[in-house]
Amino acid sequence: MVDLHVIKKGGRDPEPYNEGKLHASIHAACLAVRTPEGAAGVTAKTVCQHMLAWLNTKQEITTTDLLTKAGAYLSAHNPDAAVLYLSNLRV
Repeated sequence: MVDLHVIKKGGRDPEPYNEGKLHASIHAACLAVRTPEGAAGVTAKTVCQHMLAWLNTKQEITTTDLLTKAGAYLSAHNPDAAVLYLSNLRV
């Protein structure tokens, strides 16, 4: 993957894509809807793998793009966690 940058809401300075942050946010959303720890970890890992494939050809994305695509992948594995995760789009 090329050096990928995420453009933050409000146009603040782009920051490098951080898979760890994505994994942690997906994992937290799963735990928040009472998904068992092991299943939350597997789901977060799976979503991150899907995201890597999607991000492979991109150099820059917005936070909204990142949340939307990750939420779509999450929805296929844990719909309740996806609803919570995607609620960040409305902020």
